[in-house]
Amino acid sequence: MKRKIFQTLSTATVNKLSRVQRPDAAYVPASGDVALFECCQGAPEQTLAVVGTETCALQPGQRFFGVLGAVYGPGDLEGYVPASIDEPMHVLHGSGIVGSAADHCLAEGSGLALPTVRLLSLVLGEDGAVLNTTYCATDQPALPEALQGRILFVGGTDAQAGTRELAQSLAQILDIRGYSVARVRINGMGPDASWQTEAATSASSCLSFEDLGLPGTYLLNPSELRNALNELLVHAEQDRPDWVIVEMEQNLLQRESDLLLNDPHWKAQIAGIALAASSPIAALGGLQILEKSGHKALVVGGALLRQVHMREEFQVYSDVALATPANLRKSLLPLLSLQIRNDWDAYVLAAS
Repeated sequence: MKRKIFQTLSTATVNKLSRVQRPDAAYVPASGDVALFECCQGAPEQTLAVVGTETCALQPGQRFFGVLGAVYGPGDLEGYVPASIDEPMHVLHGSGIVGSAADHCLAEGSGLALPTVRLLSLVLGEDGAVLNTTYCATDQPALPEALQGRILFVGGTDAQAGTRELAQSLAQILDIRGYSVARVRINGMGPDASWQTEAATSASSCLSFEDLGLPGTYLLNPSELRNALNELLVHAEQDRPDWVIVEMEQNLLQRESDLLLNDPHWKAQIAGIALAASSPIAALGGLQILEKSGHKALVVGGALLRQVHMREEFQVYSDVALATPANLRKSLLPLLSLQIRNDWDAYVLAAS
């Protein structure tokens, strides 16, 4: 898959484009529409993600390509596709997703300062229609049977739970033990080049929803979300990984995470879930949610591991293993039906 990240353009480059068209009065904004925007005067500066690992500071008067989309952002930030181009539009995330901010985000005293932009022109595709990045599944291949029971979901209790940190720990311990790992990022706010760079240190392949052209996953319907994950897993299987780690970037109760957790199709495919938590009480609540949904919790990690007293408090109330390096070796491997690759794993499994 070709990775798709939207980049800022200079005025000189914009002037050379021949496939842009000003919207007419009948145009109704749609999620995924690609357009040319201009940052309004007086807008606060914001950093955008561009090609590779580079970033660009968005300044008043600057023009850039962006994608209209809904986003579930950090803190209390929520955005949606504007009903018309007359509505205020804002850059809601560093990836350049543009939409109307929810009213509660802009309330007095909220402390949020979002860059305001205006839509200049729509970008047209080869067929003359507005270029749209929305994922549309056609002739979806079946999920490879080889992956059944070899998928690990990693989710968190909140935005600061350390989900990525836990997923990285799992990938590293499996990689060290000689198992090949693929990493998949299924939901989030937008392109994140740092995720792929970090994940590649212990994974044979790293795939994200943005590789499908999705500007974000917020408000995807269940079928779209299921098909997007299915396609990512099909691509991941091409490298024949022993394990695929699917990272749910948003918290367990967030809409898209909840849809995946309660999808009967995926319950039958995964080996279990590793939970990242920010505190002992958050971990206990997260485990209760997973148990109610019928999932097996493998380990608990993330931010909880950074403080000794929080680890001790959690262990008073739960016997789920903490994701320390030693526990991952001694407790995680016996919970998984692994194909033994070395004498150490044979010893661990025999002693469990």
